[in-house]
Amino acid sequence: LYLVGGASGHGKTGFLTFAAVQAAIGGAAALYATAEVPAEAIAQRIVCNVARVDGRKLEKLDLDRDETSQVVGSTHRIAEWPLSILDAPALTIGLLDRDVRRHIKRNPERIGVLVVDYLQLLRANGRHGNREQEVAEVADGLLELAKRHRIAVFVGAQLNRAGGQRSDKRPISADLRESSRAEHNASVVLMLYRPAMNGDDAADPTHAEIICRKNRLGPLGTALCVFDAARNTWRDRDGY
Repeated sequence: LYLVGGASGHGKTGFLTFAAVQAAIGGAAALYATAEVPAEAIAQRIVCNVARVDGRKLEKLDLDRDETSQVVGSTHRIAEWPLSILDAPALTIGLLDRDVRRHIKRNPERIGVLVVDYLQLLRANGRHGNREQEVAEVADGLLELAKRHRIAVFVGAQLNRAGGQRSDKRPISADLRESSRAEHNASVVLMLYRPAMNGDDAADPTHAEIICRKNRLGPLGTALCVFDAARNTWRDRDGY
């Protein structure tokens, strides 16, 4: 279970769609579950990432001949991947489990990655006394789902606004909203941070950091990255 925390505008959905694309490129079956962003918008982000075209131009159909060729070619490539999008306004653990099973049946190589966008929009199967208890059950359900189907689960998580009051505005685990159980269950906790989105007017708007706050699989640290929001791509700041 990989928990990816990020405040609004820091590229959380961009990171999650990028993760799904990289899994599919590597040959793993991937299922992207979204409860907020429509499937059409997720598909557009994926096309932008693979074709390396500006999403604003794609949305307005304002592409030149080379860009059109890139989009057409990329769309054919994507259609051959074992990559599916589940668009459900009311996402529950039961619904996720059902669709993971269906996806496994359609892909003999088995699903390798489930991406959930995002934790706070998931609903438990029953009723609970408060939202924190419900999120705790959802977090337990995601971990159980990962173990049952032997898959990697990437789940996005919204952050609270407390970090904006600190001098160092880089997110910490305590900023995870209603997510203490998810943090406990996760093998890896990643935090996304963009200086330009936190009042640093001098910062390059493409500069981003992926901060590893928990890692049962290895060391902690920070990856300095470039996030191209228009093309929905993440890459190492040194170009790798």
